[in-house]
Amino acid sequence: MASALFLRRVLARFEANRILLKSPRRCISTGGACGAPELTDEYRGTTGKIRADDGVELYYERRGDGPRALLCIPGALGSVGTDFTPQMEHFGRAGSGFTIVGFDPRGYGKSRPHPRNFSAPGFYQRDAEDAAGVMEKLGFQRFSVLGWSDGGVSGIILAARFPKRVKKLVVWGSNASVTKSDIELVEKTRDVSQWSPKMRATMETLYGGDFPGMWSNWMDGVFSRETRRLSL
Repeated sequence: MASALFLRRVLARFEANRILLKSPRRCISTGGACGAPELTDEYRGTTGKIRADDGVELYYERRGDGPRALLCIPGALGSVGTDFTPQMEHFGRAGSGFTIVGFDPRGYGKSRPHPRNFSAPGFYQRDAEDAAGVMEKLGFQRFSVLGWSDGGVSGIILAARFPKRVKKLVVWGSNASVTKSDIELVEKTRDVSQWSPKMRATMETLYGGDFPGMWSNWMDGVFSRETRRLSL
């Protein structure tokens, strides 16, 4: 988890760049015409997979055809379907003025069977880079970001690393730091058999028997770096 000071600095940096880059409304299309960008046949569908530079295939969903692009980044173990269905339906409706894109981070949801490596440092940065790559291959040069939980942390990093591409940023449920009491509280959720059936159902449907181990690995990966500073 990032420190509070680090996240404040990142947000300040993003805001400074956003102010400097203010200009009359531009189209998000790489072709210069307003509206959704011209896509190759490979990415023209509403769902599909995009191959990252290292060969990992990332699942995405794309809805709507408006000139304003939104990118949704899910939270821990989340997916487009589990975390952003209401947003995809609302902003993806005809006449909304938006094109909304959601993707499943590597190792999550339908971006499998590639495993999620929680022990490797920098998975927030990696998700930010993957998000930028997905939008680039879909043809969106400028877009706004909705980030939930871990997706909010990656969204902040994305905005800081690519300030000319991120137009607006909204994050919620994202930790700026982790205290001892936070760790003690979350540690109580490690045994997923103690979760309510409703809470377990979504993740068990998504991951089956892999869910308990993935949740435990996520906790170990995040808590092991609660005092580390994320590098830009």
